[in-house]
Amino acid sequence: MKQLLTLVTLVISLFGTHANAEQFVKFDQLEVHYSAIPTTFLSAEIARSYQIQRSKYAALLNIAVLDTAQNNQPAIAFIRGEAVNLLGHKTPLTFREIREGEAVYYLAEVKHTNEERFKFTIDVTTAGGVTNTLNFQQTFYTDN
Repeated sequence: MKQLLTLVTLVISLFGTHANAEQFVKFDQLEVHYSAIPTTFLSAEIARSYQIQRSKYAALLNIAVLDTAQNNQPAIAFIRGEAVNLLGHKTPLTFREIREGEAVYYLAEVKHTNEERFKFTIDVTTAGGVTNTLNFQQTFYTDN
């Protein structure tokens, strides 16, 4: 539980310091929160506990789905998606569901080169079978 709080605290603290670190879109009664951060922002301990490879060539995507009709309670969803770079190379994203306490979120990693820009297309399918598609773009940089 302490590791979750550390990861959640880290991600929340990054939201305030990076303009594009955390965003969300609304789909009817759902809010889909998303962020993409360099994996080097995670401590070695946190990365190890969540089996995330820390690398200057890797980013971590975090998706959380909230049900606004249920006081912003986490909504269980099936998340799948892909990242497409400017050359059209498609990378499928493999999301892992993380449940700790009442928190539910979905993590995926994507490899990148310096200044590589991706268009992300992420399908969020709720338990009721409704699918909404999240689209966003982000450029990643390597640590020098």
